[in-house]
Amino acid sequence: MKRVERSYKPFYMPPQLAKRIQDTVQEAFRSDYNLIVEEYKLYQQLTPKMQTELIQKIFNKFIARFKYFFNSCEIGFRNEFIIWMYARSYIPGTVIQSIGKEADEIVFLVDGQVDLYTKND
Repeated sequence: MKRVERSYKPFYMPPQLAKRIQDTVQEAFRSDYNLIVEEYKLYQQLTPKMQTELIQKIFNKFIARFKYFFNSCEIGFRNEFIIWMYARSYIPGTVIQSIGKEADEIVFLVDGQVDLYTKND
């Protein structure tokens, strides 16, 4: 029995189509990162290498900004972590985490500021 090897040829995508896909994916990520996994079957059909390249391209500024968090992570973990994030906007004065309550999520502050309080102040 002969073993059949697949050969992959470079994939060409017209620049206009690539830009349109990138804009659509970027907008989905801005509003809800895991939307791309749940709603767009395209992401699931990409090779792991293409998924990594897509995340790197879209999130290069985010990854660079939080590089100290992501530097110690494997690329696969980082990609999955980013995909499952939710983007949220809060109005001023909103309590994100209450004192004494166990935290059940990580918050990355991309824009704006927060006030931190402890039990004593």
